[in-house]
Amino acid sequence: MRVDQNQTEQSQKKFFDKYVQSGQWKIDEQNISIFTELIRGEQEKGFRWLGDCSKVLDYGYGVGNLISEFNNISPSESRIFYGVDISSASIEVCKSRFVGAFSCISNN
Repeated sequence: MRVDQNQTEQSQKKFFDKYVQSGQWKIDEQNISIFTELIRGEQEKGFRWLGDCSKVLDYGYGVGNLISEFNNISPSESRIFYGVDISSASIEVCKSRFVGAFSCISNN
């Protein structure tokens, strides 16, 4: 059975748009998962390695939680993040969270 790529893409887009609009993406100290704790150490190593970069591309950035973590670990006033994501709701949230420091690259 062949899966239609466009149908799969639309299904993923709908899923992520609904997830973002639900507000469940917001992370605070009370809802940090075990998974989040496990990957933090590895993220910090990678973020420090990228620390001097003035431009960062994040593919599939969602609502920008990794962008936020990166800025916390390696702050920079002049860093610009570029991102590609399938979810239009994610794009809007990310643009509002990182005004002037984020630019969406079209998926088309």
